[in-house]
Amino acid sequence: MKKWCNELFYFRSMQILLWPFAKLYGVIILLRNFLFDIGILKQKSFNFPIICIGNLKTGGTGKSPQVFYLAMLLRTSHRITILSRGYGRSTKGFRFVNPNDTAIEVGDEPLQYAKYLKDVTVAVSEKRKEGIESIIQKNGTPDLIILDDAFQHRYIKAGLNILLTEFNDLYIDDELLPLGRLREPISSSKRAQCIVVTKCPASISETEMASVKSRLNLNSFQKLFFTYIKYNELLTIDNSSNIILEELRDKNILLLTGIANPAPLKSFLIDYCLAIDELIFPDHHSYSVADIVHLRKKFDMFAMAFVNTPTYIVTTRKDAMRLQRPELKMLIKDLPIAIIDIEIAFVGNQSKEFNQLIQHYVESN
Repeated sequence: MKKWCNELFYFRSMQILLWPFAKLYGVIILLRNFLFDIGILKQKSFNFPIICIGNLKTGGTGKSPQVFYLAMLLRTSHRITILSRGYGRSTKGFRFVNPNDTAIEVGDEPLQYAKYLKDVTVAVSEKRKEGIESIIQKNGTPDLIILDDAFQHRYIKAGLNILLTEFNDLYIDDELLPLGRLREPISSSKRAQCIVVTKCPASISETEMASVKSRLNLNSFQKLFFTYIKYNELLTIDNSSNIILEELRDKNILLLTGIANPAPLKSFLIDYCLAIDELIFPDHHSYSVADIVHLRKKFDMFAMAFVNTPTYIVTTRKDAMRLQRPELKMLIKDLPIAIIDIEIAFVGNQSKEFNQLIQHYVESN
């Protein structure tokens, strides 16, 4: 009881200390947005469709799967470029992303776009306006640009803003930095024409969706959609073979992740294996030789504990991008590492309405 009281006291004290900083931060962001709204800070428009994917909170809300969905939807009929900041990369400025690049050079998310979306151009630039201008100059005018994680980058006027929020972590339940994880006040959500609630239960009810819609308090022009994560088969890291989920029933899994929230993936895999252990790193973690040595030791101990049961190391596509450095590939080449493929799926028949909304916007512009 005493320990609980001490923790509560510490939590309340931190809230009181951080509250004025959060308020100051909010005033600064509101002022910045006001200056954009009245035209003192200039936004640049382009004469082709630009779709911005983003969120209000720090951390992962499922932006990468949403970018994949849009690219897969439109790539056969349009010349698409994905422009990302390239979070975590060691390089600066603008560059096109090549599938043979490393995550250190271009960032893990842009690299996976380049590897898995062969007919889509991928580029990185911290300054998105200059990035788009470089794309036009070097590669010609695209049919469409998808801006990855750029809701706060207001120097570009996107024609369609898609704002993501997690079902179990809605932006309306959070506070501004540093008290919470909001990058902008909740009122900034009104800039989005489309809100997508991600990582929903696949069996979400109409009542639950209605409750979320009521709590989000959307404007009449805003469209609301619900998606869930769909887990597909696994692919060995050397691309030599596929593993269907049912093949994991008599195997053990060591889960290796450096993503924002690995809990849903672990919860899903628990139902498909005999036993599971995990090695968890922070989001966008740059794997080192020491990390792989630790991974090998943990794998050996886990495998020895279940000597009669095969063990796989399961990781994500984003993590796999950070394991491709030459010095790491040598260390993992004999490990049974499998990459689990995920995609988003819309609840019910919402995909039809969402696809029509996207295609109408692109064709109209």
